[in-house]
Amino acid sequence: MRYLSRAFPLLIALAFSSAHANKRPADGPWLTGPVIAGPGHSLKPGEWEVQPYLIVKENRGVYSNQWHRMRSHGINEVNPFLIYGIGVFKNFDFHLTLPLEYRSKHGQRSLGLSDISAELGYQVCKDVRDMWLPDIRFVLKEIFPSGRFNNLNASKNGTDAMGAGAYSTGLGANFQKLFYTFKTQFLSMRLNLGYAISSRARVHGLNTYGGTADTDGRVRLGNAFTAVVSAEQTLSRRWALAIDVQFQHIAKTRFSGTSSNPSSMNASSSVQWSLAPAIEYNISANAGIILGAWFTVAGRNSSDFTSWVLSFTYAK
Repeated sequence: MRYLSRAFPLLIALAFSSAHANKRPADGPWLTGPVIAGPGHSLKPGEWEVQPYLIVKENRGVYSNQWHRMRSHGINEVNPFLIYGIGVFKNFDFHLTLPLEYRSKHGQRSLGLSDISAELGYQVCKDVRDMWLPDIRFVLKEIFPSGRFNNLNASKNGTDAMGAGAYSTGLGANFQKLFYTFKTQFLSMRLNLGYAISSRARVHGLNTYGGTADTDGRVRLGNAFTAVVSAEQTLSRRWALAIDVQFQHIAKTRFSGTSSNPSSMNASSSVQWSLAPAIEYNISANAGIILGAWFTVAGRNSSDFTSWVLSFTYAK
């Protein structure tokens, strides 16, 4: 209950988003999109959008194998990044994410580029009013190992670990349906389902996954399944509330090779549940601001975090 009491003030304050916002018809609601869930509709050919973010994240500890929360002083992160999207062909759009990362712990600080991602979306069908048919958009996403992950500096307390060191290919399906509520207001519901498969990461020395100076081998990352359900309710033409519920399961991570501490790079499968309440202010049909929070509520072998996020969206 204390997590819900923490979320309530955020709903009356401001909000955050790590989802893409898409241009809507002038006679429809003005919405930026919720915090986590991506859209079920693609940008039209010639349309484009730009979305800068600022995420401030505090890692408060970890969840044990028995789902118990264990407090610890983790790495604090500030993540500014930019998403650029464009409609390519009919029903196809493309998004590119360019991220930076600032990490600090026990007086040590690092700034660098983290892993870049690209996403291709294809809209299968469109939401039809007064029918059950929703927007459905298939997604192909690729994450590139552009962040530093090998030969880390031991004195940096892990702050210089910026990337995963592996390519990750994800397939997903985004569903979205718009409902008319209270005669003049709108409720937008989204469901995202995604599955990601990662390549092996070639590791040397102290790395993102652990290890020691003499480490030389490969880390096989576990595949990840993610499901997100979101609701976005308008309050007026410009104001709206949103909330996401996310579930994520990641399979075991395994190391093969030589190291004086090989167990540090093996990880059991993990589960994480998180919530993301938000409030948004839409300047027009094409521009909006969203600010809020994203925090864990339960987990197993996963991190316990709280994030504050600010984002501005402009689509044309």
